[in-house]
Amino acid sequence: MIVLVSGMAHGLLSKSAMLRVIAGLAGLLLLPGCVSTQDPHWWTSVTAARQAAAEKRPADAETHWRQALAEAERSGPGSWQAAYTLQGLARLYESQGRNDEAERAFKRTLAIDEKIAPRSPAAARTVTDLAHLYHSEGRYSEAEPLYERALPMAEAIFGPTHRNVEVIVYLLANLYANEGKYADAERLYKRLAVDTAIDHQALEDLALLYEAQRRYAEAEPLRQRLLESAEKTGSPGEIAQHRQSYAALMRRMGRSVEAAELEARALAIFPALPSMPTARPRIIFDKVEILAVTPPQVQLINGGYSRFEMTVSVHYILQSADTAALQLSPVHFQSPGCVIGSASSLYAGPLRQIGRGEGSQIVLIRWFAPRAQRSPKGDDQGSVTIRTALWSDQDNQHRRRLIPSSGQPRDLCYALPAPQSSQPNE
Repeated sequence: MIVLVSGMAHGLLSKSAMLRVIAGLAGLLLLPGCVSTQDPHWWTSVTAARQAAAEKRPADAETHWRQALAEAERSGPGSWQAAYTLQGLARLYESQGRNDEAERAFKRTLAIDEKIAPRSPAAARTVTDLAHLYHSEGRYSEAEPLYERALPMAEAIFGPTHRNVEVIVYLLANLYANEGKYADAERLYKRLAVDTAIDHQALEDLALLYEAQRRYAEAEPLRQRLLESAEKTGSPGEIAQHRQSYAALMRRMGRSVEAAELEARALAIFPALPSMPTARPRIIFDKVEILAVTPPQVQLINGGYSRFEMTVSVHYILQSADTAALQLSPVHFQSPGCVIGSASSLYAGPLRQIGRGEGSQIVLIRWFAPRAQRSPKGDDQGSVTIRTALWSDQDNQHRRRLIPSSGQPRDLCYALPAPQSSQPNE
């Protein structure tokens, strides 16, 4: 478990499945102490909750955290014990994917922290926890200001080189990379790449950042440094993985002979490497989001069909490929109110070729549907969900693959007006 070091209140927990660095730092950061003599009943429940969580008994852990919260609130709902307990409960919810409940608990914790000591380690930790929750959900625009608020707080409390600060710097760098803010991400990764507890992870992500931007000459010394370190202290599997990553970079640089030799050396020490599952990239380099839409137009045409038209303006950043296909599709068509369910899948929208870099597109989406498909109730209004996507740009459309991309919003529901009657000559 990752915590910010303190003599009092609560710590910072991050998901190791999302960021491998968190697991690596677990042995370096200490669990904060508590003044258990203030309320032995509360502290007994807290200890039982921690024990149940460590033994992977989440139901028992929740019961004990709730008991602790009730005991803490007997002396007032605004105590630091209540904040500590809410923090533990929030982390438990987050570990179970109960993010709505986790968010409410984190916000309650932060409200108490800000009232007691707004510039304390407790407040810095809670701001970071809430930011990480939003980050893990892809709510980047909400996570960013919280990370940027937590970082100077932690620097003032612990100093700019403290390991607790490094965790926040890494999380913020990762967020910037996911948002396509590569210069900001690079600056923070470089800050971590020298004599820090997560320097290897920062070097790995910085290499990925350079490779996505085709800055191969800058990525190579990082790959070489990572490989040399692995060959000194790493396991055979780690050495083989770093050799394979370096070989992949060599192939991108046109050095296929050297790449083949390095791949053979990787297989020689770890033959199972080709069959190992490929982890999902931690950094999403491409971004597409909806900027604006024109009011949808719906018109009745002959044969009991309706014609739908929307003009959608989108913004994109493409870094992982030279070209890609941008697509906007009406994917759900349903009764009024954008209610989930009773939805019909429609045809995919048009593909627009885009090139590497940043830009905007205005796309006209037009589709047809039988009137009966519009609403199970038979009324004249409905809703449609427009979804954006990026696809690999290949000649054969059936061989295209979906390119992971970020961006908010990317999937929005719009109300459709009642259709207008078509003219006789249509």
